[in-house]
Amino acid sequence: MTDFVEVIATGLQSILVDSGRSGYQHLGITTGGPADRRSCSWANWLCNNQNIAASIEVIGCGFSLKAHSYCEVAITGAATQITINGLSYSPWRSFALDAGDSLTINKADNGLRSYVAIQQGFRVPETFGSCTTVTRDRLGGLTQDGQPLKQGDRIAFYSQTHAIHPVTAKIAPIEAQRNAIVDPYSELTLRLIEGYQIDDFTPTALKQFYLNQYVVSPDSSRMATKLTGNPIKAPNKPMLSEGITRGAVQIPQQGLPIIMLDDRQTVGGYFKVGSVLSIDCDLLSQATPGCRVTFSPIDIHTAHNLVNLAEVKHANLFTQINLN
Repeated sequence: MTDFVEVIATGLQSILVDSGRSGYQHLGITTGGPADRRSCSWANWLCNNQNIAASIEVIGCGFSLKAHSYCEVAITGAATQITINGLSYSPWRSFALDAGDSLTINKADNGLRSYVAIQQGFRVPETFGSCTTVTRDRLGGLTQDGQPLKQGDRIAFYSQTHAIHPVTAKIAPIEAQRNAIVDPYSELTLRLIEGYQIDDFTPTALKQFYLNQYVVSPDSSRMATKLTGNPIKAPNKPMLSEGITRGAVQIPQQGLPIIMLDDRQTVGGYFKVGSVLSIDCDLLSQATPGCRVTFSPIDIHTAHNLVNLAEVKHANLFTQINLN
């Protein structure tokens, strides 16, 4: 292994992710992938990767790596300060690392998760067509058994040259526009597309659901965000388990919403009020414990329009990166 980075410190937890594991939910294998797909996409765009290539998702701060040969990397997501060889820089831009350079995420004040991408992606093995780590399923990652990264791990990457910019983090970086950067928030309104089971909830329960202000629980994870607050009455009748999508809002018998995310199980038997808009799931994945959450209903046509507009907006921003 000639071209690789070495993990010096992992922070709270660091895992390998890519676009996810598609086409295997009928086998009980969830998709996984980056919790904040938007931020991970930006990290890859800043490395001139068209799509989400194998990247590192970091919870909190304290993650550190050392380059053992030249490479182009970018940091996005919750990170607010990084250091390279002890010098401080702002994230949401690309950096050129030479052999021996060390990079550390010192602060992550804009959420929970940061993303480290590298030009062409990390060169890691795939399981069921993806390297993405799902610890619950013991799939993916560097050792293909769902283990998070650990100190001393060596992650290979494809050989790179000095074609993009000189060997210094201070010259000619590729930067994201200000309106692309994740901002901190203590309140979040999640737009919800109601599902067919909405009629199983009483009008009073639904009114309470939309009027309630919930709080993100510390018990949340990549599998689901759990909310605390005033419970609503869940339907009191049996139902068959069925497929679960990213953003599905389950209401168990105790009456507090559980929002399913990337590492969710593939089927579930709780009644659902609907599903959170996909682009709002990215924001939710960055919500820290204590963040206040409310729900707002939207129809399916509005949801499609919002997603399409977001895609156009970020495609235009990506084009501006390439023009600069």
